[in-house]
Amino acid sequence: MTALGRLGDRLPRDLARAVLLVPGKMQDYVSYAQTSIGDPHSDYTVQMQKVCKARHKQFVDAVNNLSAKDKNWFVSKIFNLDGCHPLLFPEQ
Repeated sequence: MTALGRLGDRLPRDLARAVLLVPGKMQDYVSYAQTSIGDPHSDYTVQMQKVCKARHKQFVDAVNNLSAKDKNWFVSKIFNLDGCHPLLFPEQ
């Protein structure tokens, strides 16, 4: 269980690193945000800062490709695209 816990803790960081290496998966990465917030301890939104800053255009394009409802939810509850700042933080 401890090993699985560590794997889960590293997942947001590992996914951010992976999408920086394979930016063609940016849409999948952005879409996963809805799933990731199901874990109150996940720092997925914090890790998104690195991706947003490093690949800003691709990140914004992926958010803009979400449905209108999902995009509105993302930019109002999850992440500020202009400043690359998370709006949702993990519970400590």
